[in-house]
Amino acid sequence: MNSIWKLTLTMTLAAALIAGCGTSSNNTSSNPEEPQQSPVEENETQQPQSDENEDAGNANGGNSNEGKETPPEQDSAVDEANETQPEEDNQTEEGSQPEEDEDSGQMIRLFEQNITYQAEGQMYEETGFLQESENQDFSMYVTEDFQLEAEEPGRDILFYKENDAISMRIELLADDADWEVIEKASVEQIQEVSSEYEENAWAGDWSEIEGTTLLSANNEDTIFHILVVKDHPSLPAMKLTLQTPLEGSMSTKMAEMAKTIQNKQ
Repeated sequence: MNSIWKLTLTMTLAAALIAGCGTSSNNTSSNPEEPQQSPVEENETQQPQSDENEDAGNANGGNSNEGKETPPEQDSAVDEANETQPEEDNQTEEGSQPEEDEDSGQMIRLFEQNITYQAEGQMYEETGFLQESENQDFSMYVTEDFQLEAEEPGRDILFYKENDAISMRIELLADDADWEVIEKASVEQIQEVSSEYEENAWAGDWSEIEGTTLLSANNEDTIFHILVVKDHPSLPAMKLTLQTPLEGSMSTKMAEMAKTIQNKQ
């Protein structure tokens, strides 16, 4: 009987010990050895992330502000483009109207022009190229077989390249020139060729040039013409002195080139 009781007591103690070990095990699993971070520590750990977010937000916000400041610069670029556009338009307009300068209203001369003249009863047409005098204030169209050069101050000479004895002296005159003196000097000049001269002998291949006095004389092999242009509607005031052989005269050809003389624009 005592043995049974001892055995029962021993089993009860063993069961109590086993139950106590289980409770200790549960407490150990619920409280790990590494302490958990307190809420304050968690906030301190997460704070750098918040700062990083603020930095990123500031960076984004900075880009946004820069984006808002960009449009005025774009508008300025557009304004500059608009300011330069009219200049291009003006260039296009000027290039499309080569015969007249819109600003000054003056005519712009083309690079070339046909020269039509009559010689020995036949009509001829050649291309004249625009040349400017380096000595006087005029330009004119000159065919390829002639050359324009300065002779002396206030005088140019147009001569035939193959024979410079065929020539035309060009002398522009002032609007207030003394015409009586000029006409008298022209008569004296033509009389040096021959005392028998003709005045305004618009005949043969010549066509009358309005507002011009023509004096003509010749010697054995050369004919001379002096043209004094005074009141022509489009030609400047000038004096022209032509000389050419009697045979194969080029007077009318030179006279037609003289009709293209204009003051420089």
